[in-house]
Amino acid sequence: MNGASPVRIFLADDHVILRTGVRKLIEEEADLVVVGEASDGEGALEGVRALGGVAGVDVMVLDIA
Repeated sequence: MNGASPVRIFLADDHVILRTGVRKLIEEEADLVVVGEASDGEGALEGVRALGGVAGVDVMVLDIA
């Protein structure tokens, strides 16, 4: 990392094993950080709101199917 703030990522997927795997991959990167997780869309909205809305998240990884 070059002194810049890490990219803040929010994960939303109903499969815990998938979220866990993606989180582990992200945690290996110094310039990325998972700021929240949810198992459904409603939980994702609540989680992002709790982080201050879209200003608190840079990227959302969503399973929308």
